[in-house]
Amino acid sequence: GYTKTRNRNRHYDALSFRIQSDTAIEFENKTFHLQNGDITYFPSNCEYTRTAQTDNLIVVHFKCFNFIGQQIESFLPSSPEVYEELFAALLDCWNKKAPDYQYQAASLFCRILSKIYLEHHSNIAYKSKIEPSIQYIRQNIFRPDFSLKKAAKASYVSDVYFRKLFREIYGISPKQYVIQNRILHGASLIL
Repeated sequence: GYTKTRNRNRHYDALSFRIQSDTAIEFENKTFHLQNGDITYFPSNCEYTRTAQTDNLIVVHFKCFNFIGQQIESFLPSSPEVYEELFAALLDCWNKKAPDYQYQAASLFCRILSKIYLEHHSNIAYKSKIEPSIQYIRQNIFRPDFSLKKAAKASYVSDVYFRKLFREIYGISPKQYVIQNRILHGASLIL
C-alpha cells in the first residue's frame, strides 16, 4: 500500500536519486510524480507531502552556502545509470568511513553537481522547446493510446525535428527511451 509522510522544518538541503520509485511529492499546489532515475532537489525549510508505494532512493543532505533554493526541482537525466553509479559510490564511501571519507564524499558530490549543471546548461534551450512533449511522454508512456506522434504534437514540432532534439538532449531516440522505461517499469513490477 501507499505511505504518506509530511516533511517540514529540515534545516538542510537534499538531493535524491530514485533507484526504484512510484512516488508523488505535493508542494505548493504542485505535484511531482517521481519515477526510476529521477533526481530531485529539496531546499531547506520547505514543507511537502510524500506519498509512495515504492521509494528506493539515495539521498544526500547538505548545507548550501552560496545558493538558496526556493522550489523543489526534479528531472530525469539523460543517463540515469551514470548518476546512479555516482550516488552509489558516494553512499558506499560514506558508509565505509575511510580516514578521508568526508573529502571523497564531497568530491563525488561535486561531480554529481557538475554533471547536473553541464546537462542543464548545455540543453536548456532545446529542453524548453520540447518540454511539453517530454511531459506528455512521462505522463502517458504506459497508456494504450500513447504515441510519439502525439508527443511531438504537444510541442508543435514535426516528428523528425522532435526526434532530432530529443536525441541531442538524451543521447538516444525517443523510441529507445520509451522501450527502456517500459522495460524498467516491467522489471520493477516483477521485483
